[in-house]
Order: sequence, then C-alpha cells, then structure tokens
Amino acid sequence: MRDNPQMSDDAFEGEPTDWSNGLPFSPRFQDRYFDAAGVAESAHVFLQHNQLPDRWATSRRFTVAELGFGTGLNACLTFDTWMRHAPGDATLDYVSVEGFPLSPADMLRTASQWPGLDHWMRTLAGACEQLQPGFNLRVLAGGRIRLLLLVGEVQPMLDALDASVDAWYLDGFAPSRNPAMWSDAVCHAMAGITRPGGTFATYTAAGWVRRNLESAGFVVTKAPGFGRKREMLCGHRPAAVRAPEPAWPAWFRRPTATSSSAVSIVGGGLAGAATARALAERGFRVTVYDDPAPARAAPSQLAGLILRPYPDRASNLRGHFYDTAFAHATHRLTGAAGWHPTGVAVLDVQGRIRSGAIDAHDLSQRVGRKLDTGGQWIPDAGWLAPKVWTQSWLDHVAIERISRRWLPADTAGAEPCVLATGAAASPWDAAHPVSLSRGQMSSVRCAHASTNQPAMAGGGLCIPQSGELVVGASHVRGSEASQPSPEEAEGYLTEWSNHLPGAFDREPAPAAHAAAIRAGTTDRMPQVGPVPDRAWWAEQYADLRHGRPHQTFPAARYEPGQWLHRGHGSRGATAALLCGEVIAAALAGAPLPVDATTWAALHPGRQLVQALRRGELL
Repeated sequence: MRDNPQMSDDAFEGEPTDWSNGLPFSPRFQDRYFDAAGVAESAHVFLQHNQLPDRWATSRRFTVAELGFGTGLNACLTFDTWMRHAPGDATLDYVSVEGFPLSPADMLRTASQWPGLDHWMRTLAGACEQLQPGFNLRVLAGGRIRLLLLVGEVQPMLDALDASVDAWYLDGFAPSRNPAMWSDAVCHAMAGITRPGGTFATYTAAGWVRRNLESAGFVVTKAPGFGRKREMLCGHRPAAVRAPEPAWPAWFRRPTATSSSAVSIVGGGLAGAATARALAERGFRVTVYDDPAPARAAPSQLAGLILRPYPDRASNLRGHFYDTAFAHATHRLTGAAGWHPTGVAVLDVQGRIRSGAIDAHDLSQRVGRKLDTGGQWIPDAGWLAPKVWTQSWLDHVAIERISRRWLPADTAGAEPCVLATGAAASPWDAAHPVSLSRGQMSSVRCAHASTNQPAMAGGGLCIPQSGELVVGASHVRGSEASQPSPEEAEGYLTEWSNHLPGAFDREPAPAAHAAAIRAGTTDRMPQVGPVPDRAWWAEQYADLRHGRPHQTFPAARYEPGQWLHRGHGSRGATAALLCGEVIAAALAGAPLPVDATTWAALHPGRQLVQALRRGELL
C-alpha cells in the first residue's frame, strides 16, 4: 500500500483569504472564489448540466464528487436542492477535494452573501471546525446527507478514494492558475471512480482540459456558459468504457455491495449501535441481537467512557486514524443523549506531554479543582454515558432490537451479518483473534461533583457525575473475570486521590466497583470489514511470500455476508462511530469514508496477509 498521503501533526487552521473587495479572494492562486452571481452560476453549471435534480427523482442513493470545495457554496446549494427534490428516504454522499480549506469563520462570512443558504452555510462551517489532513466524514440532515471532505492534494486524494461517482463538479481555480487540478492524471483518476453513465460539468472550456477529459474516456461536449463566459464543458462516461483495475491490492478490495435490504447486527454495545444506526440511515432494515446476560461484561455497561484524541496525535497512521475518528465523533454526537462535551484535562503523569502542555495551576483553572500536575487541555473532548447513548442511538424506526443471545442459525445465509461482539466469542476467533483484558472502574462520593464538570484522563480516567466521581481504570491482560475486586481498585483510587487532593473521601460510604472485559488487537487497530475466506486466501495468496506483484492476484473472496466490527480495546467511544460508517458504506456501495491505507489497517484480513508474507499460513 502507499504511505498514508495525508500524515500531519495538526488540523488545518484555515487558508488566508482576502476580503478587501467584499468577496473572498485567494492570494495563493490569485483568483476569486465566486462572484456576485455565484449561486446562479453554480446552479447553471453544476445542477443543470449534470441533469440534477431530475436524476434524483429515481435515485435511492446518489454520489456527487467535487474538485475544489472552496467556500462550500456548491455543497450548500446541492444540499438545499437535494432536500427539496429528492425522495425522503434517499441518501446523498457528497465527496469534495480541497487542498487549502477556508477557516470556519471565513465560511460563515460567506453566509451573508446568500441569505437563502444561510442555514446550510452555518451547518457546513460547524462541520469544518476540526478538519484533519485527508478524509473527513460528517453526517448532516439527520443522516440523509454525508459530506466526505478530502483535505490534501487532489491526485493522492483521488488515488486513495474508493467510490462510484454519479456526477462530478469540476470547480477548481482557473486551469491557468491551478493546473494540477486539471491534469491528465487527475482526469484518469476521475474516470476510474466514475460510474458508467456518470456525468461531469465545469465552468471552463479550456482546450487542454477538454483533451485531458477525452483522453480519460469521457465524452465531452460544449454548452453555453454562464454570464460573460461564452462556453463551458460537460459530458459523461460511456457505459461501454471499461474502468481500469483498482490500484488497491486484490486482498483489500471490498466485496460487491449487498443486494439485501436487511442486515443483522450481533451486539448492542458501542460498535453494534454505531453500525446499526449508520445502516438504518442508509435505508437498511436492521435487526440487533443483544445478549441481556453476556458471559463477559462489555465496556458499554460501564458508567462512563472518555472520548478524546489518540495520545500520540497524528504522528503515525494509528494516531491519525483516531484523530480523524475523534473529530467525526464529536460532530456526530452533538446533542446526542449520553454525550457530555465537558472538555478533558489530560494529566501529564509520565512527563511525556510536549505539545500544548500547561502547568498545574492553569490546568486546575480549566478543571475547576486543584490538581497535582500539569498536562494538556482538550476543549472538544468529553465523556459518554454508554448505556444511555446506545439505548437512544438504537431508537430508530428501521432498527429492531431483540434482547436475547444470537445463534448462527438466526442469520445463516439470509442477509449480511455484522459481528459487533466485543469480547464475546465468535465463529471467527481462531483466524481473527482478539486479545482480552479486564478493566475496572469505581464510583466514589463527591458532594460537589456534577455532570457538567470537565473529565480527566492520563494513566486512567476520572469522570465527575452527579454527587460522585467515576474513577479508574485497571488493565489486567488476559483476564476474563467480570466480578468486581475491591483490592484491584486500590491502586487507581490511591492515585486519583493524590491527583485530586481532598476531592473525595471513601468514608463513610465505600466505593462501588464495576468491571468489564475489553477486546483489543495486537496492532491496536480494530477489526472492521468483511471476513476473509481463510482457506481460499491461503491457497490463492500463497505466493505473497515470494513478492509477486499484487496486480496478478485475483480479487479477494469472503465468507458470504460475514462482517466484523470489534477490537476497539479502550477506544471504542472514540472510533466506533466512524467504523460503523465504514461498514455501512461498504455494504451500500457508497464511498468509503477512510483512505486506502486506513482501510487496509482496519481490514480483518490484514493479519492473514502478514502471515502469508512470512510463509506461515499453509
């Protein structure tokens, strides 16, 4: 696989923009984002010449892709038109590539230019508050619209995208000022992910752009331009043109989208609820089997879980994945039951925090109680009450929840089945093992604690709730015991009493304890994706150990309808929502909301590939 194309240490702060003439202007490209008739031009070029919204009338799912997100004007106009003209049960995926995104403040400033789109402009600005380099998924309009904003250079972003696009908006800055966005390579990348019969439209009529599009296999025509622009280009990809083979290795190509309208989920915890809701919003009927008395208690039964970025931030693929998942989750959870966006203070208990570190006095001021050490303040983080959230998240007209233990016969061959089983046993444990560890938390009395006070992390967690502090947690590798242990709690109770001098007293009321079993993986990435047919992989991919080129192997074969979503360890609250969207998109045939490298790192077959390369899977 390619190196991750969007690795960086920080989220984008926003492209500098010149407003001296009352309209946004790019100093970098020496070109304006739009003129005074921007909405009318967008409607003429992109909606009219992609035959939208007429095509939406018969579409249950539709994908628009855009090169040049800019101020978000095209997106807002599309969302507004979609909501007024598309069927009420249809879903829109809107994918947009932008190398230099504007700040949310500049996006909000454009809202004053178009009063009719003010609601969407504000919605979009809020969705762009924590953009990371690479893929950024935001769910809008109650799940009817999914915005996938790809922040980075256009060529790597398209190469890393798995999608089938119905309509393209080519709206980069003028080709003479931004030639990289209109190159022959970009046009070929577009063609490779355009559905047969898919269309494009663009305001430019530049001859070399037309030739690049034709070289990529598009049928190109000229049409009357808007205003002073005499001509523009539009066209389509003929159904007879064969798309190039995907550049992704054969073993990580996703299965064909399901033809079933129903999906079963095993497990009603964080992973199961996130997956069920994402599928229901995409139009599937979902049945969730939730064991009321599991042999291994799940983390979703605990009183609270911290939701924050990865400690290493985006210094590696894992850190970048969790940063992206965190930004998606905090936006997605806005207003959700059980979500408390209190901010999180990360105590520097091991002296490793470098970026954004503040001393004990300043951190104490943020938290509102005396701390014994400094650390880091994360204002967008918070904590989740998992039982409250899962119950609410599964409350959807398309989701049926069955409170009993799942049996393989319940879903054998009938429809896709997602095993969101956490630490519970599954039929695929031998080939795709998870590592188990026990974690325990305790509640201690604290008269002045309330749910709106900031949570704390660092070597454990401390979550203020009404009249008590929930503190923890232990980490006992290999243990499957769910019975609470007062002796096990002594370590973290003592540590937190030191961090919070005088904050709580276990006398006369003793601490109340609860334990759960986490399911993690050896590489600390969850298992999210289709279940490989292990025997077929062992036979067909045996030559992996000889370094044979991936293009010469057949596309992967999977166990019919079987999917995994598990292995989050202690980070399910942060990553389950994005991972649920990955599975829902794959089953629906929608754009994958993660890049090729991240998909490979989540894929359950990754460990089989590693074993095959070592010659161990025979």
